[in-house]
Amino acid sequence: MELTPQVEVSLVRYDGRLGEACSLSDVVVREVVVSLLLSGEHVATFASTPGMLKEQALGFLFSEGIIRGLGDVKGLRVEGHQVHVDLGEEAKFRAKLRGRDVVVGSACGGYMRGFKVSLIDELALKPVASKLSVKASAIIEAAGRLNEHCKVYRSTGGTHAAALFNAEAEPLVVAEDVSRHNAFDKAVGTALIKGLGLDGLFASCTGRLSLELVLKAVRCGLPIVSSISAPTDLGVEVAKRFNLTLIGFVRGRRFNVYSHPWRVVV
Repeated sequence: MELTPQVEVSLVRYDGRLGEACSLSDVVVREVVVSLLLSGEHVATFASTPGMLKEQALGFLFSEGIIRGLGDVKGLRVEGHQVHVDLGEEAKFRAKLRGRDVVVGSACGGYMRGFKVSLIDELALKPVASKLSVKASAIIEAAGRLNEHCKVYRSTGGTHAAALFNAEAEPLVVAEDVSRHNAFDKAVGTALIKGLGLDGLFASCTGRLSLELVLKAVRCGLPIVSSISAPTDLGVEVAKRFNLTLIGFVRGRRFNVYSHPWRVVV
């Protein structure tokens, strides 16, 4: 039986205005340890919200440059909190080039990995080719719609969200997770399963636009990534270099475009 994304806990709440404490219950987001195995070999451990583990695995493999599409996946099964994937020979080779992650955690630090850019990126990373442009109003509207779909966040306050929109700001895929990386991967994996062309979509997220997430977007060919949060300097640098439009602080009727503003029509 699949676990729910939230769980009820007991707590003691202190109210400084009244100078008193009371016992009550509340809901918190559930966090589980998920293992990814490629051809029986463990390659990554995720701290993740249960649910959409198949989508998360596919999105992770695609956004890390290991698979180029579903054709590289020869088999996939979920057993509890383990995801087993069998890859074709070329994808196996790319997996070896990439190396292993120790942990992909829910903390803001992201990957615990020795190098910021893997060998597979040095060999294969290319600028985003998509010429997609969207209205500024669509960026603002997407952020509002993302908030509307964050059901677990509204109950627990403990998740990140990522969604993929078309140029008319219609949400085609929405995902939540305790980790901003996992939420992004779940959205991408769902898009792969649905057969959506990522080069014609843009992403709206809640998390920080750091190097790891920007690299994921570039590998996927996503032309625009926006967030209600801030970018990092390396995130901006890589977005500029690889033709990705990076947008931060989408709040109210305003936002900041840090790279390639030509994709945003005012």
